[in-house]
Amino acid sequence: MNLKKKENPQWNYRGIIFLFFFLFFATGRAEGERTLQPSVDLYMEQTMKALYAFNFEQANTLSTEMILRFPNNYLSHFTRSQYLWWMIITHPQNPRLEEAYYQSLKRSLSAIKPLINENHSYAHIFYFINIYAMQARLFLDKKEYLRTIFSLKSCIDQIEASIGKEEVYLPFNLSSGMYNYMLEYARQKYPFLALYTLLYPRGDRELGLEQLHTAARSDHFIWRTEAGYLLMRIYLDLEQQPEKALPLLRALLEEYPSNLIFRQHFVKILERMGEQVKAGEEKAALTRATRMANELSEAQRHHLLSVFGE
Repeated sequence: MNLKKKENPQWNYRGIIFLFFFLFFATGRAEGERTLQPSVDLYMEQTMKALYAFNFEQANTLSTEMILRFPNNYLSHFTRSQYLWWMIITHPQNPRLEEAYYQSLKRSLSAIKPLINENHSYAHIFYFINIYAMQARLFLDKKEYLRTIFSLKSCIDQIEASIGKEEVYLPFNLSSGMYNYMLEYARQKYPFLALYTLLYPRGDRELGLEQLHTAARSDHFIWRTEAGYLLMRIYLDLEQQPEKALPLLRALLEEYPSNLIFRQHFVKILERMGEQVKAGEEKAALTRATRMANELSEAQRHHLLSVFGE
């Protein structure tokens, strides 16, 4: 979405919620926090690495095996949801994928709710936030606004419980950072939301950016990748500072040069910086790479080429 254009009417009533939940996903451990099963961690990490690298066949195989081996673990269904979301964004408006994504999230919530009720571990709270945020994203895209609001409320309720605990459990820098930045951005950008934001702890725009930068410096690739992407989008689309988005995007491409979505944003950044010749060269290279990407189905290829050609 090019925010340099005139305000889009659709943006007024749904954009702020969408940006609040670009949707973050991260993992990490704090000292004293009970760790998850190493084999579950490994499956999740390998699946996410494959998704970032656009190795969708490998991600499909890994996430399917994970569910077969750990059918009652909420991370199995959470990881499968991640795979399905990447399928949706590369092949949108596919009811079959959307339903599979929704059912995967439901299974993940069913598995994690008892754990939340039992011990309120930081790791469980963190994933609980993410699962509800992912659910809200689906409802928003389907324009089911009432269900979106209910999912966001469940998400924010847990964020309230985690704010201030970022030094104890480092992944909270990601969820708290998005909350602090986006709530204050919403209050300043959209006055009609000011009363609504009073229902929740006050945001802090600068603190939010600081927390996201802390997350982006993580030595864990998932946490680092998600925070870097979120910051890149914030600087590009909200702060209108493409020069700050550029190093974040370059870092993403250094790790995942075959990620076509990241490459698309590289073109956008160059265009916003006025480097039209370089942007044109990168766009042509992106188009060639998309045509040659063996991992893509014809439907995915057609959709991405239509998006990249805009």
